[in-house]
Amino acid sequence: MTVVRSNDPSHPFTYTVPTARTVYLSRKPRHWRKGYKSPSSQGKLGNYLGKITSIVTGSPASFRFPYRLNPLILYRSRDPTSIFYDIRVRPSPDLGLIPQSVGDVYELATSPPTQRLLIWHPKLPWKIKIQSNSPNGISVMDVLIGIHEQLRCTIGHHEYYTVELTSEDRQRLSDAFQVRCGGDPVEMVGGVRRIDFLGLESCFVGLSRSRNETWEMKTAIPPRQRMIID
Repeated sequence: MTVVRSNDPSHPFTYTVPTARTVYLSRKPRHWRKGYKSPSSQGKLGNYLGKITSIVTGSPASFRFPYRLNPLILYRSRDPTSIFYDIRVRPSPDLGLIPQSVGDVYELATSPPTQRLLIWHPKLPWKIKIQSNSPNGISVMDVLIGIHEQLRCTIGHHEYYTVELTSEDRQRLSDAFQVRCGGDPVEMVGGVRRIDFLGLESCFVGLSRSRNETWEMKTAIPPRQRMIID
């Protein structure tokens, strides 16, 4: 607050002018995952170390983790991905997510079948929990629908204004929100959603084996937006 006083003794007055809105930041939300670091706190070095850690800690786990991913959703860094799914759109078989010659989205996601998958992403403060609706196990479509629905959740005020995020991080969220909504007033009413934490990387391109019996989600920028950026 700025205090303003009159210099005219015949007309004394004093009033205050608000110079900026005071925002009180909340603590780190309890349901956020323990290892989450915001983009601004990671920096280039943090991103590099994060990738190295994922590789080093992920490899030994493969000897203890009995599940193998369906090739449809298995991420391969050097090979073209089998799937390119825009998470902003609810998945359906007719979206052309997977080439018809490759496989079917209703195939089981893992071998042997599992009733539960735990997925994380470096940019997301939450883990994505996929539960099976069938005794046969989780299907590829279950994975896609689960990711879509959970990332469509609107974030709370305490998650936007938390000490874990800087003003730079909040600006990134706001920018991603604007791009996702594209001026659609109906979509804008929903506010910032979890998917906005991914920034422009709104496309799912597969899962990679990670540590502690979890799977790391890999994402990419949609082709049209990538062309604009380039």
